[in-house]
Amino acid sequence: MNTYSVVAPVIVGGYTMDTDSNPIPLDAMLELEYGTDLFSTPSLDVRGAGAEDAALLLWQQGQAVGSSILFDARVTYLANGTAAGQAAFTTGQGFASIDFACGDMPLPSYEAGLLHVPFALGTVSFFVNLPGVGSVYVPACKLAGIFKGTIRTWGDAAQVPASIADKPIAVGILSAPSGSTLSVTRYLAASCPTVWSDPPSATFPESSQTRTEVGTGLNEMQKFLQSTPFSVGLQLTPS
Repeated sequence: MNTYSVVAPVIVGGYTMDTDSNPIPLDAMLELEYGTDLFSTPSLDVRGAGAEDAALLLWQQGQAVGSSILFDARVTYLANGTAAGQAAFTTGQGFASIDFACGDMPLPSYEAGLLHVPFALGTVSFFVNLPGVGSVYVPACKLAGIFKGTIRTWGDAAQVPASIADKPIAVGILSAPSGSTLSVTRYLAASCPTVWSDPPSATFPESSQTRTEVGTGLNEMQKFLQSTPFSVGLQLTPS
């Protein structure tokens, strides 16, 4: 289960806090942030970046915000992945300026003045591409063995037709730290600690098996799974 949270400057009620912990009215904070008096020149552009999984929800909410308030407002969101969104928010890396980041894993270290606000839940699962096989059950310890590199063919991983039992497993992983990877490694560590002895992590540990780094996001993972027979990887669970 993934918990998506927005990271933003701390706002309590209608106030934010300056560096000396003095309350600043929200309208004054927005004026300082955006360089305009919202009530005399009503315009606001809020920019965010982060997890792809929550992009549709944030786009829909952005449209709702823009159509329901009294001044001109626009909310834009770049779905560039949790790690990239966090980097853009905390350091400005890879993006000119954003006001909030969205992700399904916590920041590497807590920074004063930032607030995590959980707002959505999602699920992620292992998906496979097995031609001619509608569905297959792969136990947790078998999945752990696949991603550890100790299980390399589909016949050793699950009950599959003899025609594909000796097919090598094509393993896809994300090339950047990911909340989805953190969720599944947490699951493997809890469900099969005898095989998966590594602690939960946003990246997969080293493996003796050749794995394909498909890219930084689940869109690239989906393309890999669709185009690669006998593959396995992470993907959002439809809901």
